[in-house]
Amino acid sequence: MAERKKARPPARRAAAAKPVARGVSGGRPVPWERLVRWYPACHLVTGEHEADRIDRPKLLGRLIVALRAKGDWAIRVSRDRGRLLVQAAFEDENDALRLTEVVGARPVRRYVGWATQQEFAFDPEVAERLRKALMLT
Repeated sequence: MAERKKARPPARRAAAAKPVARGVSGGRPVPWERLVRWYPACHLVTGEHEADRIDRPKLLGRLIVALRAKGDWAIRVSRDRGRLLVQAAFEDENDALRLTEVVGARPVRRYVGWATQQEFAFDPEVAERLRKALMLT
């Protein structure tokens, strides 16, 4: 049986040809499934939040854009053992580390298959701090 080749990310266009939107300098948001297929050992940052906080994924996405991620990234909402999570995955470890510094995440080894994993409580204080920081950008 012929060996299947792994799907590769599409070639990146020259920087001048990329659309620039609200602080995007190189990285781009991509669908979660595509990111983990293209970069099987990418970097995970997870925030646990309450079910009534539906604005948290959008807030995290705005923060990643403001931080000018260099590589591809994705966000999803998921549940794990009854916990509601907003997760961000990154192609570039430095992008993940910059986010962890801002949100105060700590290293964990909870999920299999990730190069690095960080976790934080996405509580109202953290959300308010992020909103204020985003107003300054």
